[in-house]
Amino acid sequence: MGSFYTNVTVVTQDHGPVLDALRELGRTAYVTPVDGRSVVVYDQACEEQDPEELGGLCASLSDRLGAAVFGVLNHDDGVLLLLAANGGEVIDEYDSCPAYFDGVGSELPEGGDAMELAKLAGEGADSAQLDRVLRDSEEYVFASERHQAIVEALGLSTAAVHTGYMYIEQGESPERFELSELTHVE
Repeated sequence: MGSFYTNVTVVTQDHGPVLDALRELGRTAYVTPVDGRSVVVYDQACEEQDPEELGGLCASLSDRLGAAVFGVLNHDDGVLLLLAANGGEVIDEYDSCPAYFDGVGSELPEGGDAMELAKLAGEGADSAQLDRVLRDSEEYVFASERHQAIVEALGLSTAAVHTGYMYIEQGESPERFELSELTHVE
């Protein structure tokens, strides 16, 4: 059985407003300190693996914070969904295997505008490398491997990879942080 996780990465240098926004939205989540130029949110409700829930949180946070937000859903390490939000709406969606759930559509990755995603991520993002990661249909056996390559190409926190709310509740800490460094919002 592969891994299942969701999380949201906010491009910001201040996690205080992220905590405030989550409280205002009535969310239950764990939040990392700033890591480079981003903060990772592990939201409890998003762990249901519902892309609409994840997209709604991304859009709401991008609106409240005036920041770019990237949401990720890893389902059984077989498919990776990446949502990008800015200005209160999801503006880009990437699916590593559109045919995964119903066998309809392509088994090749769809969506994901590397130039737009890199622009949202800001300084240090490598759009050419990101495009290779998004389009490669053979190098990445597991969705989490592709996720690792995506956050590296975008220059965002690797604490997003392999970690979701459920894993933290089970005592697993995200890469780069101890559990005691996370803020729990209820």
